[in-house]
Amino acid sequence: MKVPELTAASEAGVFDWEGPIAPLESAARAGKLKLHTIDLSAVKSKNALLEALYRGLKLPEHFGHNWDALADCLMDEEWASGPGYVIVLHNTARFQHDAPDDFETAWEIFADASEYWKENKKPFWVFAA
Repeated sequence: MKVPELTAASEAGVFDWEGPIAPLESAARAGKLKLHTIDLSAVKSKNALLEALYRGLKLPEHFGHNWDALADCLMDEEWASGPGYVIVLHNTARFQHDAPDDFETAWEIFADASEYWKENKKPFWVFAA
């Protein structure tokens, strides 16, 4: 799979990714975008996902560990102070299998955040590998 032009906010969104994640990481660094790579191999539940995202995305201490708090933080100007974001969630298969509804909810929140930042001309990419 070819790495998209990550600095193009109009193309940003949430995508499945097949193959190594190193090209995504390199492209994010080259584009001077904030990169967060989060390993979900041990995540089996909503609570574990929210904790992994809290730590991996370096969300604010006031993060409430619920879906609304995740949405609020992802669309917060203070948290998203950089030129753009690339979030790579890898080893997602177990979580997708064990908690498909929670995976879908998280996916929708990421998609909403990407649309929000697209309107603000800031690239916000999420890849599930």
